[in-house]
Amino acid sequence: MGAPIIIGNNYDLWVSNSMKDAFCEVLTAVATLEGHNVEAIYEEAPGVAGT
Repeated sequence: MGAPIIIGNNYDLWVSNSMKDAFCEVLTAVATLEGHNVEAIYEEAPGVAGT
């Protein structure tokens, strides 16, 4: 079963649950390395928070 990557109320991008988890890990790692507030990213794009 797939899961949507929800960004700004857009549900057009569907990926597998494992791919969504991997996307979440990469997003979190990059945001942390660049000094971004990870919580703010999840508020903007709650669909990336994992399954």
